[in-house]
Amino acid sequence: MSRDVKEVELNERPRVLLVDDDPVNLMLIEAALKEHGFDVTALTGGEPALQLVTTWTPELIVLDALMPGIDGFEVARRLRKGGNRTPILVLTARDTVPIAPPYWRKNAVFTMRSSLLVSEKSFSTGSRPG
Repeated sequence: MSRDVKEVELNERPRVLLVDDDPVNLMLIEAALKEHGFDVTALTGGEPALQLVTTWTPELIVLDALMPGIDGFEVARRLRKGGNRTPILVLTARDTVPIAPPYWRKNAVFTMRSSLLVSEKSFSTGSRPG
């Protein structure tokens, strides 16, 4: 069942689908999102993500740009082609973020460095917050 963001109750934590093939990145980003009040469902590949969103719609989808098999850009493309309008953030661990082509900007797909999502506190203490 699909829900719009406006349908999320005020006392409900926003749901995020996080997809990354690297278990360390997955753990750090998941911890950072949870620390900021998100309810995170974490998956390790593009194919499981595409399957999940056929029956469940989060308020935000966060994808690793480069994954084996179906990468984050391809997952985003397929979601949009299938009519999914959930906001998508594609992350990269690289120093340079690819410039988003007009297609991505038009379809509300954004890119950023994954390290920007993880708080400095998480790195300095070496522990997961929350």
